[in-house]
Amino acid sequence: MNNLGYDVQNYTDMDPLLGTIEDFDEFLDEMNKRGLKVLINFVINHNSEQHPCFKKSINRIEPYTDFYVWANPEGYHENETPIPSNNWVTHHYL
Repeated sequence: MNNLGYDVQNYTDMDPLLGTIEDFDEFLDEMNKRGLKVLINFVINHNSEQHPCFKKSINRIEPYTDFYVWANPEGYHENETPIPSNNWVTHHYL
């Protein structure tokens, strides 16, 4: 699980690290019996570069070509990583 689950690769399957869908159903049943609510964090505004939609978009496969905002890099660093065409700074706090 990358980025504590925020690097979504699949929106329909359970991550095996968290159990099975049957485990989740059992968990929900038990919470209902106890009168407790379950809040689920559904990350829909971003996903992993391993997600099928991203892979199709980066390879310009329709209808996925405009699922993401693409921009050419300003250039490349000495280590050949692209220089973003914006001034946004990426931070990962884990």
